[in-house]
Amino acid sequence: LDFDAHEDYHDFRKWIRTIFREDEMFGEVVFGAGSKADLKLLESIYHKFGKLNDKWNKWWFYHKHADKRETAMAAEVSAGWKKLQTEVKEVDLPAAIRRIQAELIPPCAL
Repeated sequence: LDFDAHEDYHDFRKWIRTIFREDEMFGEVVFGAGSKADLKLLESIYHKFGKLNDKWNKWWFYHKHADKRETAMAAEVSAGWKKLQTEVKEVDLPAAIRRIQAELIPPCAL
């Protein structure tokens, strides 16, 4: 596990949150009606990333403090990461993001 990789992971998670929170605030003013299922998928993945992020933070704490639980937590994070990667591929998250982008309503159309 790598702290720099965690930062990139965390930044991606924040980016996902921004998208579905904008939908909560602005709804169909920003996103077309056709993107609702993909936005729900994004929100679900975001929460799963959050659970893994919490474990990653625990691992980092154990690592910094030479805690004996570090090894077990590292294995848990690695397993969680592999599971999340599999799910992201199965639901084709990149395609969902592209569909959301295609549904965006340009500000000049408002």
